Amino acid sequence: MLKGTAVMNLTEYGRAVHAEMAALLCCARVGVSPAGGALYCTTFPCHNCTKHIVAAGLRQVFYVEPYPKSLAEELHGDAVVVTTGEASEPTSGKVVFRPSTGAGPRRFMDLFSMTVSTGRPMDCKGAVLSK
Repeated sequence: MLKGTAVMNLTEYGRAVHAEMAALLCCARVGVSPAGGALYCTTFPCHNCTKHIVAAGLRQVFYVEPYPKSLAEELHGDAVVVTTGEASEPTSGKVVFRPSTGAGPRRFMDLFSMTVSTGRPMDCKGAVLSK
């Protein structure tokens, strides 16, 4: 009856769980309350995850990369505020979404390995060694 329709493409009907929801479920499994806490994720949360973040009572969300398709701010503007990354205290009881600062995951190999991405070796101070 629904075969071949766009309804089956909605994420609500799939089994996959986004990382944000998995983190909240993990808190429940081990008996740790996320209320008042912070969530660190690689991508800006989708609007579906945002409703769970708000319901769980988190105060801050730090993300590495944007997710332009998210409707989190539009659908949950009464409960979230998206900032530019300035370190300010959360206000008015809203969950603060802010971009993470520092090294992104794509730079880990260059920053924390003994070779650069080209495979050339470097010393412990980060200087590239000649071959």
